[in-house]
Amino acid sequence: MKQNNFKRREIWKAIVVFTVVLALVLPGAVAFANNEETVDENQLVVGVPITQTNVASVEATKEKTLPIQFTTTSEQINEADEDKKYELKHSMVFSKDDLVFDTLMGYDTVVLKDGSCIDEIGKPMLPAKQIRIAVPAGMEVLNVHVVTIEREELPGTYNVFPVQPPVRTDESDVEIEFVRPDAEIYTSSNPYPPEDVKLGEQTDLAGQAMIPVTIYPLRYIPEQKTLSLITSIELVIDGVDGYVCGDYLPRKISVSGREMYNHMVTGMVENPEDVELQSLDAPSQSQFVLPGDYDYVIITQDSWVDDFQ
Repeated sequence: MKQNNFKRREIWKAIVVFTVVLALVLPGAVAFANNEETVDENQLVVGVPITQTNVASVEATKEKTLPIQFTTTSEQINEADEDKKYELKHSMVFSKDDLVFDTLMGYDTVVLKDGSCIDEIGKPMLPAKQIRIAVPAGMEVLNVHVVTIEREELPGTYNVFPVQPPVRTDESDVEIEFVRPDAEIYTSSNPYPPEDVKLGEQTDLAGQAMIPVTIYPLRYIPEQKTLSLITSIELVIDGVDGYVCGDYLPRKISVSGREMYNHMVTGMVENPEDVELQSLDAPSQSQFVLPGDYDYVIITQDSWVDDFQ
């Protein structure tokens, strides 16, 4: 009787051991046979049964995988921000009443009221109109193109005065040699200037970015000595996100100080209704002259830096 009980206990032990082994081996074997990519959220390698070592490896792999996924998502968001596009439209009109004609040294001169002139020496001295357009915060201007344009031919022929070098006011007694017209330009059948508009260098004041645009209202055909006037023009200014202002409103500026800046900036641009002054959230040393002893400090635009060195 005792011998039979012993045999029964041995048989039950064998059954338990077999069941445990089967439970451990069977899931891995089935996954391997079916070639499944995943069989359990804690299983690391296809077809390999779960062990304590593999469970620890899975946990370590999870800790490494999650941050990588978040990083990838973050980069995609940044790329989406960089791809943000801007488009600004602006239109202007000109009239013959805006032009003032005269003669000088046997040449014809034409000036635009409230305008400037092309300053390339030896080339036709034609009017230019520079404007500033306020652009949205963060917009980095890339280019400008003409959408629509209308012209009017001016009657008569014109031998336009060539641009001369500037003369210092304290050298009025010095004889200045006259610069003759640029033969290549004055004998050409190509229109001058070759472009109707030109972008300047983007700038900012008190947290408001702006872009200078020069418009050339007159087109000259030197060979034919004819002039045509732009009566209306519509521009589109394209840009992307990424511009950072170099000048912001002081963080603790007074109400009257802010009003002063607002009056100044709105008077500089063609679209004052779009002006939005901004303050810098945190102080930045790069925006100011670093502390130290200086013999003198020169504040100028980038294109003039070399002239002061």
